[in-house]
Amino acid sequence: MTLDQILLSIQNWNKIQTTGSPAEIESYFADYTGFTFQLTEEQLAPKTTPIDQICYHCYVGVWEEKLHYFIIDSLRDTEIQYTSSEGLLPFIAECKMSTAPFPESFAQDIISKEQAQTLVDNWEKYGDEWIAVQRSTENYLYQAFVIPQLDILFSQPYDAYFGLNQKPLLPTFTPDLVLCLASAGDINIINYFDLVRPVPPFKAVGELAKDKFYLLELALNP
Repeated sequence: MTLDQILLSIQNWNKIQTTGSPAEIESYFADYTGFTFQLTEEQLAPKTTPIDQICYHCYVGVWEEKLHYFIIDSLRDTEIQYTSSEGLLPFIAECKMSTAPFPESFAQDIISKEQAQTLVDNWEKYGDEWIAVQRSTENYLYQAFVIPQLDILFSQPYDAYFGLNQKPLLPTFTPDLVLCLASAGDINIINYFDLVRPVPPFKAVGELAKDKFYLLELALNP
């Protein structure tokens, strides 16, 4: 996709999640369990940057009536990168939507298999209900996920599954992703990662401030 198409898809999603009915929104997720992605060496964040200062922005969009996700590292999701000779497009990874079931495997304890399974099960059981409730809130669903650099360990294929995280003592859910990476040499061992945060809500300053999400600014303020 071109950069203009990516921006328009983000714009499309913003309109759908703010004005569409819960049933319309649900229809975009109905056929998918998540998505897959693999960042090229060029799309990975620069190795010279301290790892605790890096995260990836995973934007959601709708193009030609289909759900899409796009990933770019936060250091390049900027106006400076946009106006550079390289531009933004080479650093945006287009994800492939997936219908694959959650893998039934033993997990190493990044998070436990049981924790990961609960997040995915929550989406399957309560996803439609959550969409209907969330649609009426000031934040709607979400514009993007923030994925810490610590979760993207290698330039290898990842599976991301939709999930819902229920906070302790609260009846509400927050949207989530469970990232899965097969260990090298053994496809039956799966590492599960879950340090993902949805936005909004944004913060006033820092890495979760709204002005750090330049693709979103470009899409919504053309």
